[in-house]
Formats: sequence, structure tokens, C-alpha cells
Amino acid sequence: MQAEIEGSGRETPQFFVSTAQRARETFDGLMLGWPSVSEQVPKYDDALYTFNERDLIDWIAAATDDLDSIALIGHNPAMTELANFVCPTLALSNLPTAGWLWFCFDDHSWDASVQSPGRGRCHSMYTPKSGKLL
Repeated sequence: MQAEIEGSGRETPQFFVSTAQRARETFDGLMLGWPSVSEQVPKYDDALYTFNERDLIDWIAAATDDLDSIALIGHNPAMTELANFVCPTLALSNLPTAGWLWFCFDDHSWDASVQSPGRGRCHSMYTPKSGKLL
């Protein structure tokens, strides 16, 4: 994923991480293989410790538009349901642990990006089982 983002010319996203131990460990593991991530301080947020997609939609809607990109490390089923809300054509049954989806939006605000289903496009997807970007 590092090569995909850095090759796109985009800056490394700001990471927002659930306060759960497993989410913190996921971020720590990500830092090992992605040097530019280890240069930033993740923002841990109790609000991301949720299993409800609506909580994540509300969290994204409230995100500051000063950020061009954000990365969330959270929990299922909320993450899978969020992915299907943003891009229903994915029709994911489960976003696996350490799975990664990169969404692009035409809207210029986070709030507008999640006002209704289907406003995002899936740029790429990575799953640990495949070991490659899909």
C-alpha cells in the first residue's frame, strides 16, 4: 500500500486509530513496513471503537476539511458496512483484518462525501490473503 500511495503523488494520510489494543497493534505493524507512517503520530480516538457504521459515517462527516486524506483503523462489522455504504458495488461480505480499501471522492468536504450511499469509488483494495493490491 505504501508504494501505491507514494506512487500516486499523494501524501501519506493522517491515521486515526481506535483505542482498542488490537487496533493499536495493527497500526504498529503497519509502521514497520511503511517508514513514512512511522514519522507521524497517530490520533487515537475512542469514537472509532465502534461496531456501528453510522458512528463511522458521523465521524467522517465531522472530520476537518483541512485534511486531504484520512486513514481509519477500526473494527468490523462497522468497517465492512462503511465500505459498502461508500461504494455499494463492492458488495463486501467481510473486510478482513488488516484489509485495506482506498476510496476517492469527488466531493470537496468529508461531510458531503458521506451524505448518501455510493459517493465514493474504490481506487484499490488489499487483503492479507491475496498479498497484493486488487
